[in-house]
Amino acid sequence: MLFSGLSVEKVRSLASDGKITKTLAEELIKKSAYWYDHPAGYPVNAPGHAKHIRSPEACWSEILGESQSKWQSWRIDFGANVFEINRAVDRCQKQILDTIEIDQTKEWAALEENLHIKVRQSVANFDGHEYDLFPVNIENHMIFGANSICVTAFVKYLISESVDFSTIERLKCGKCGRTFLNRRQLNIHRRKMHGVLL
Repeated sequence: MLFSGLSVEKVRSLASDGKITKTLAEELIKKSAYWYDHPAGYPVNAPGHAKHIRSPEACWSEILGESQSKWQSWRIDFGANVFEINRAVDRCQKQILDTIEIDQTKEWAALEENLHIKVRQSVANFDGHEYDLFPVNIENHMIFGANSICVTAFVKYLISESVDFSTIERLKCGKCGRTFLNRRQLNIHRRKMHGVLL
C-alpha cells in the first residue's frame, strides 16, 4: 500500500457532514496562519489568529440559548475574504478517502498536490462566492493583505492528523537503537551521529 499509516478511521473523524470541531479548526490555523508582512522582513507564524475563527452556528446557538454541537462550520475572516476551514477539511477528507479506497496508484506528491488545490478552493469573497483557485505565491502562501495561510503547513497538519503512527513499521539504527519513520531520516542520523558514510 502506497499510503501506509493513513488510517481510514482517523480520516473519517476529521469531519462529519462537512463540519469540524473547534479544536481542529484552531490547530489548523495555529499551524498555518502567518503575519506575512512582518517587520522582521519574513513571514512569522501567527498562532493567535486562531482566536479569530468563528462559526455562524455558534453565534445563533448563543443568541437562541441552545446548546452547541461539537461539529460546526468554522471560518476566519481576512478583510473581504473568508477562509472556510471546514470546507477545506471536508474536501481534503474526501480526497484522502478516495485515494486510500479507490485510487492507490497515486503517489504522495500527487495526493499532496490535490490537497493543496482543495485548500485553495475554500476561500470565498465578500459575497460568499468561492474562488475557483485562490492564488498562492512562490512560498505557497495564500496572501490576504498583511496575513496569509500557508497551504503547505495546513496540508501537512491535516495529514499528520490522518496517520495512525502505531501502524507504521519503524526503521531501527543498528548502533544506538533509535527508530525512524523512513530511510532518509535513518541515513541522516547515521551520518551525523555515527559518522557512517553512505
